[in-house]
Amino acid sequence: MKWIGILCGLLVSLPVAAAEGEYFSEEIVQQGTLANETLLKDAMPGVAAEVARRGCEVPEQFFAFVLAMPKGEVGERYWHERWIVEGCEREYPVDIEFREDGVNAAYWTIKNKG
Repeated sequence: MKWIGILCGLLVSLPVAAAEGEYFSEEIVQQGTLANETLLKDAMPGVAAEVARRGCEVPEQFFAFVLAMPKGEVGERYWHERWIVEGCEREYPVDIEFREDGVNAAYWTIKNKG
């Protein structure tokens, strides 16, 4: 489980790690993630498990991009992100929906299970 801490550290540093313009498309609204540290720690194992299920047990880098800014009222907001995971000589795009569940809680769902 040590790798989860390492992966979270990589994801928190995403805005610095991602080369400007590297993964941009018309869908990208903003570089980086809107998730706070707690939500990152919650989502990271699921993203790593999804990438492992797609064939890569050793993810190396994570890059996050906002696809849709938050919508809705505080405590009910939702937004979409795409995390690009590099590893095993491939890129794995993982689309995630984040949704608030009250003022101090949120959950996430992987939308494009490959």
